[in-house]
Amino acid sequence: MEKLTRLLNKVINADSRRFANSSRPEELVKESHKDVIISDSRRWDGASIDQVRDHFAEYLRNMEQEDCSEEPRFAACLSIDEVSLQSIVAADDSSGFVGVVDGRYQPGKKYDWPSYHGYMRAEIRAL
Repeated sequence: MEKLTRLLNKVINADSRRFANSSRPEELVKESHKDVIISDSRRWDGASIDQVRDHFAEYLRNMEQEDCSEEPRFAACLSIDEVSLQSIVAADDSSGFVGVVDGRYQPGKKYDWPSYHGYMRAEIRAL
């Protein structure tokens, strides 16, 4: 988690340079960043993407945030499996990746991408 946070901060710092050398956008992102870590190997080892998505939806309902899914903070959750974890450990910059579970995905609904299934791997720099 320390390395992931460090890599994310590196990306945030690089992006702040695009805003006329103002550190305010960077500060706002860092102030609003909150990691909620749910880790229980007995429950999550071998869990499906649908199980992760269902749990995320339940979490949002409990936090009374289910209507905020258009905001990126409440639209998706990160899933760090063994493959993702090893990519973060091996990363020397922001090239590691994590799984991203789309909390708004609805099975059976037609999407612009026919192969889209509500989950993707994303490089840390894209977060």
